[in-house]
Amino acid sequence: MEITLLSIFIYMLFIGITLFILVRVSTIVAALVLILVPLMSVLILPATSLQFYSYEHLLLFEGLVQITNFHILFFAWAALISVIVYTEFITWYLKQQMVSSSKNEYKPPEN
Repeated sequence: MEITLLSIFIYMLFIGITLFILVRVSTIVAALVLILVPLMSVLILPATSLQFYSYEHLLLFEGLVQITNFHILFFAWAALISVIVYTEFITWYLKQQMVSSSKNEYKPPEN
């Protein structure tokens, strides 16, 4: 039970830090944090992180499908990457709208 609570806390902290960086710093830095934090945890503490990522939360279909912390990490990655891509797309789209609206402004003829 305590590893489940620890997993929830670690993932909420990871998601919170990524979203904070996304809002306050930039989307590129948030994407780098999203990839580098789990990678660095595996490189720095391989045995501990392997044990953490392979912890089994539940079994589905009579034990054929395992849900581990690694699956939860993939879910968090998919959700956060979709938010990052959506943010980048909206930023690009709004910049395009501003450029096209500034080109279409009426300029009175000079005398």
